[in-house]
Amino acid sequence: MRISIAILFLQGLRVACEVPQDYQTVTLDDFADDLVSTIQETPNLSVFADVLDQNKDVLMLDNSTEYLIFAPSNSADAQYYLYSQAAVSGSPDTLALGGEGDTEEDKRHITPALALLFIDRGRSPPDLAVQAATLRTNLTDPRYVNLGPGIPANIVSEPAPGTGHRNIMLTAGLGIQAKILLSMIDYSQGTIQESDSLLTLPEPFDVTLRKTEGTGFLDALKRLALLEGINSTSKITAFVPIDPAFTGKEVGASALQRHILPDFLGYTPNLIDGQTHRAQDGSQVTVSYKQGAYYANNAKIVKANVITKNGVIHYVDTLIESAESSTSSTPDLGPTSGASPGQKSIGASFEPFLLGVAALISVLVVSNLGV
Repeated sequence: MRISIAILFLQGLRVACEVPQDYQTVTLDDFADDLVSTIQETPNLSVFADVLDQNKDVLMLDNSTEYLIFAPSNSADAQYYLYSQAAVSGSPDTLALGGEGDTEEDKRHITPALALLFIDRGRSPPDLAVQAATLRTNLTDPRYVNLGPGIPANIVSEPAPGTGHRNIMLTAGLGIQAKILLSMIDYSQGTIQESDSLLTLPEPFDVTLRKTEGTGFLDALKRLALLEGINSTSKITAFVPIDPAFTGKEVGASALQRHILPDFLGYTPNLIDGQTHRAQDGSQVTVSYKQGAYYANNAKIVKANVITKNGVIHYVDTLIESAESSTSSTPDLGPTSGASPGQKSIGASFEPFLLGVAALISVLVVSNLGV
């Protein structure tokens, strides 16, 4: 009798573990083919479909993950050519046009450029039409990403002003933006949205400074032999004063290090009003949000989300003062809000939940004690 029960149990277990025949036929190639065929049905995305079809390696995706794909329209044709011919030079500068001596591998910048367009939607994707969000891409190539082990490149999404919730703006490398249509095309593993261009690949910290008018900060870091350490450090947020802020000023090492927040990726959707961070020099830098602008102590962010290989740069209008002196020098702009309007503030949203859990635990303890 016991043997019969055991046999029945094993048979039942085998049946339960069997994968339905229909599911077994679904492979990564099926998902890739479905994506390409779906895009081919949209006339304005035909070039993107052809590029994907010729670069199938970028389509080796996790079939348990849903993706949001930003598909460049046919107007981005010239950009595809640039990326496919680009080669990594021996200097920190990247994306120089390739020459006859370049290897085939050097010319494969198109693959990371495409990977930047594939977004992991996550379990609870934000409504990009009404709130800013930090988006995790599928780009992990170490030539472009140094955010820590296994951390892919991020981009920032913001609702496009004055478009009636019809468009969003994506910010990627060098702080360059692309416009995205909010209308969605469904496919078996997620959704597709049309972009007006490819996204710009992240570049090293020093190259980004030079290309985005951060030469004052760059020269100061070089003079004090601080650049190499910052350039190679992963996961940093830098509040970089604009060039005029250095006019007539001799800035020391500690003052420069006050502008670097290590081990923190502070894209604007992740900045929380009132939150304090420890800077590289050990001082405290407090983020505040007042009348539509972010501040780091006394310094106002004037250009945000300039994404680099190892983090993000926010350009500020002046040198950051110490927390004590900035308290008196920061202009009084009225009451502050907990986060900028429409932004998804990770961390702050959990406070009501934690308070509710604490209250529930208190009730249960009192009930068990019979009070």
